[in-house]
Amino acid sequence: MDNFIERTPLDAFLPFVMAAARGLPETMAIAYIRQTCIEFCRRSNALRRRVTLDQQRHVVDYPIWPDDSEQIARVTEVRVGTSTYRAKRDHLEFGHWGVRYTIRDGLVHLSASPQKDVPDAIEIRFVVTPTQSACEVDSVLYDDWQNAIEDGALARIYQLPGYEFTDPRLATSRGLSFAERIARARVQALKSDTTATTVALAPRFV
Repeated sequence: MDNFIERTPLDAFLPFVMAAARGLPETMAIAYIRQTCIEFCRRSNALRRRVTLDQQRHVVDYPIWPDDSEQIARVTEVRVGTSTYRAKRDHLEFGHWGVRYTIRDGLVHLSASPQKDVPDAIEIRFVVTPTQSACEVDSVLYDDWQNAIEDGALARIYQLPGYEFTDPRLATSRGLSFAERIARARVQALKSDTTATTVALAPRFV
C-alpha cells in the first residue's frame, strides 16, 4: 500500500505530560499517551482513510490494508462504480450488479466473483486509530491536537494513587477539556471528509 502519512513518535508528547506529572516513569507516560491517542481517534473520527481495491475475476475476499501502526475503527462509506453505500454500524452489506458485498472486520467479502468483464473498483472510506503497539502516530495528532492528547493523558495520570501529582480535581478538569476538544475535532471531521485522509491503492492478488 502506498503511504502518504507523516509520523510523529509518541515520545514527542512526553515534555508536555512529564512537566505536569513529575516522577512518573516515562514508560507509563508513553502508555497513557498511546491510550489517549486511541481514544481520541475513536471518539472524534479525526483520522480518515480511503483505499481503492481493484476487483479481480475469481477473487471474492479482499483485505482492507490500513497502515501497520493503525487499526480500523469503523468503515463509513463504500463506493462501487457510481453507487455509494454508507455504513450505519460496525459492518456494511449491500447488493451491486447481482453480487452481495459484506464489509466486516477489515475484510470485503463478495458472494460471487465479479461477472463483468471489467469489474468496478471498490473504494472504501474508514476511520482508524493507532494500534496498541504503535510507537508513532499520524502527525495530525501532534500538530493539531497536542493539547487534547495532553489533557486526555493527564486526566488518567492524575487519578493514579500515591504520587505527588495525584489530584482528582485536576483529573476531572483535564477530562472535561479532553471531551471538549474531542467534540471540536468531531465537528471538524464532519465538515470535511478530506481531513487527514490517505489515498491508497492495494496491490493486485494475481
